Amino acid sequence: MACRTPALTIEQVVAQAQAKSQRPLAVVVNTGDANSYGIMVNLGRAGVAVISVASDPDNFTFKSRYVTPLLSPDFAVEEAAFIATLVKLGQQLASKPVLLVNGDEPMMVLLRHRAELEPFYLIPLPSYESAEALTNKTAFYPLLESLEAPHPHTLSPTTLEEVEAVAPTLDYPYIVKPSQSQTFSTLFGNKCLAVHSAAELIETYLRVRDTEPAVILQKQILGTERYLVYAYFNAQSRPLGLNSYRKVRILPTDFGNACVCETVVDAELTEMYLDLMRRLGYHGLAEAEIQRDARDGQLKFVEINARATTQTRLSAYCGVNMEYIAYQDALGLQPAPIENQQTGVRWVDLYRDLFAVFGRAGYYAQGRLSLWQWLRSLWGRRVFAYFSWEDPGPALHLFARHLRVHLFRGKRLAELLRPGNARSAAREHRPSDDHKSGPG
Repeated sequence: MACRTPALTIEQVVAQAQAKSQRPLAVVVNTGDANSYGIMVNLGRAGVAVISVASDPDNFTFKSRYVTPLLSPDFAVEEAAFIATLVKLGQQLASKPVLLVNGDEPMMVLLRHRAELEPFYLIPLPSYESAEALTNKTAFYPLLESLEAPHPHTLSPTTLEEVEAVAPTLDYPYIVKPSQSQTFSTLFGNKCLAVHSAAELIETYLRVRDTEPAVILQKQILGTERYLVYAYFNAQSRPLGLNSYRKVRILPTDFGNACVCETVVDAELTEMYLDLMRRLGYHGLAEAEIQRDARDGQLKFVEINARATTQTRLSAYCGVNMEYIAYQDALGLQPAPIENQQTGVRWVDLYRDLFAVFGRAGYYAQGRLSLWQWLRSLWGRRVFAYFSWEDPGPALHLFARHLRVHLFRGKRLAELLRPGNARSAAREHRPSDDHKSGPG
């Protein structure tokens, strides 16, 4: 059985959190992933007591020594009750806490109710309009176009007729990806789907349109130079913290999310990002994904996340504690701007990296990485997505969760392998996509 956190009343949560520190608290609405944990451990190490707000009692961040857990209604199905819980929490606190959030959907919920929350919280988040423009890709790419910011050619068809009309005119390969979705990867096994002909585009569109009616068609950027730039911008759009890193390995290996990153220092990369964010008048945490196109050698924007990044622990490890900078700025403490200058420091999501390297279609199977090269890549200065020696609870909880999953699979497989069930076993034990949603 899952080891679930007992529910505490708001009064109990406030008492426990305030007992940990005399400083204003941080309240983090989280989605139970590496982003969420990174925010909390970074704040906790800086001496800030954190209230972790989530609707799942098995949320692994609840096991952190830096956290006081608060079970809340699910923002996705009980939005009004969720906001009412945050308001009640804020009313119980003597001084305004700093409110942070991870995940596009909960962030947009908070921003819709900003007027209700601001009497009780300090909120270093972008405006609703800024966040919507970045998270909704149908709006994002026209915005880039209007600002003449480099990006791949992008179309937003709304009907099959539009797709059929444009399909013969495109210079393939193109990719099909969602305009604004959290389920695309789960449903189709990847962040986006490559198409190499008009017929393949139409077939792919027909396959995804029932579950993902709003899709983007985008010219595929060739090459493997993929970068991420993470920053916090104050109310004047001045960067108070900045860190850049490249994707070393991704899962899946074509269009996936990073499982290993490495810090870089690149003036061209950071300047194009900072220039765009200044022109947008952006305030808050944000991470840009930028890729160099092997066709023309140009750096191009792929997307911008208006929130904390999955690799947030990497920045803090390099001395740029982005979430703590946001916390200080919200309190009016005027932190001095800082930019990471350390190269070659790595962030590793070990669980997902094992699948990326040793999975059926992984780097090892493709001949792109040897066992020795993989082991060497984990050596040196690095930080893990989930594990830390002084706060082992979350990583141990995740390990136990994965162990339960794999043991269940093993028992199920043993049942299927009984005489007469061999054919069913072959179907049951084919490689799974579950690892894409399971942190390591």
